[in-house]
Amino acid sequence: MEFSPLEKLYQKIGQQIVNDVGDDWAMAWVCVEISDDSFSERFGHYKKTVKPTTESYSFSPSPEIVDLFYDLQRHLHQDGQNPWTRAIFTLTSSGKFDLKLSYEPLEGFLALRVDEINKQQAQLNGLK
Repeated sequence: MEFSPLEKLYQKIGQQIVNDVGDDWAMAWVCVEISDDSFSERFGHYKKTVKPTTESYSFSPSPEIVDLFYDLQRHLHQDGQNPWTRAIFTLTSSGKFDLKLSYEPLEGFLALRVDEINKQQAQLNGLK
């Protein structure tokens, strides 16, 4: 089975998340902000189970993941459209993933609400 370049890129991002977490996990997500070809911020979290009450742990996504997100931004950008500025890539240990993109002006990750991430986790609980 031949994968498209976009599918291969999703696989590379997922594999990099697996490598960066380096612990047993059930769900992990990486958030990246990119503005005008300059990297702004990145962070990652994971949970050992997908239960909503489970504590999450943080990890530092590698610089390589930023390069993969730049590739993703270039791949998804269409002429006449602004590129996305924020991406949240969520991955379950079973290999299912979700990608959320935002085109809003960047305000920094401090403005990213925790309930937004919790909402995504709840949605992914149905993907297991």
